[in-house]
Amino acid sequence: MKSARIRRAAVVLLGLLILLVLVGAFVASWPSLMFAAEAVHLSGWGAIGYSVVPDSAVVIALVTLLLLRHDLKARRLAFATLATFTAASLTLNEAHALDLYDGRPVWLLAVAGALPVVGILLASDLLVRAVAVLAPALEEVDESEAQPVIEVPAVEAAEHQVMTREEFEAHNARILAEDVYAEEIAAPHAERPSRTGRGHFV
Repeated sequence: MKSARIRRAAVVLLGLLILLVLVGAFVASWPSLMFAAEAVHLSGWGAIGYSVVPDSAVVIALVTLLLLRHDLKARRLAFATLATFTAASLTLNEAHALDLYDGRPVWLLAVAGALPVVGILLASDLLVRAVAVLAPALEEVDESEAQPVIEVPAVEAAEHQVMTREEFEAHNARILAEDVYAEEIAAPHAERPSRTGRGHFV
């Protein structure tokens, strides 16, 4: 019980430290990303949204690595997303720190302009994979409800058997005897021959 509490406290502390690192990195890179947004002719809400893309994509990649650590394709995509946006964020931050935007180099503007499109391409795939793991009921279909069950009556094997001539005659004799018995039950008061021993003459 004590070890479980220690483990829970360690997980909470580690989560808080990671959150502090992410918040600090986001605040530090915010000015350079806003400057990059202005360099590609974005302003207002467009510039704010642009500045959120790199760090958000990195967070999504890290969460996906935890959730889909047993999926090889998801891990590769998450590592590719993490490496791509880490390199892009580092490039934009260094360009702002070195005042490279003044000369407006084409390669730097190309990196800054491609950032939102690449973010949508990679992060959306990771997000769909993560949601599929967190909410598996959304993708599962109950086949018993989707398709009605049709019961097919079983065919007796006796109908497919071939009778011999003797079996056929015995079968007909049994049916004839059953018919005679049924007629006798249906007419219990039918006239029967006299038991007095006297004959009837016309």
